[in-house]
Amino acid sequence: MTNTELDAIGETMTVAQAAGSDADAFDALFRRHGDAAWRLAVAITGDRDDAASVVPEAFAQVFTGIKAGRISPEGDFRAALLVAVRHASLDLARHRQAAEESPARTPSTHGTVLGRAFSELP
Repeated sequence: MTNTELDAIGETMTVAQAAGSDADAFDALFRRHGDAAWRLAVAITGDRDDAASVVPEAFAQVFTGIKAGRISPEGDFRAALLVAVRHASLDLARHRQAAEESPARTPSTHGTVLGRAFSELP
């Protein structure tokens, strides 16, 4: 189906076709909703590069949810996408924060921990 034809059919049909691996349908949904997803991701992450990784992840999460039956193709696709963007953005921030807060494991620290563990074995 061409992009013009996809633009003419309803959102529900386009979502169903995209979930069925129709690349043109996916493209149409990206064109319709990608800018809103991008703006939200930049607003939450504060970084264009982070937004560039969050948006495709959010699209993938929504389509995975549709295929698994957790998200209805008849539902509001944009709303589901923006929720996924929010979650992916916050997950990214949590992972970054956890990485910054965890002590770095140096080879000497790692060796000390292993040495202590082995010395405590029966």
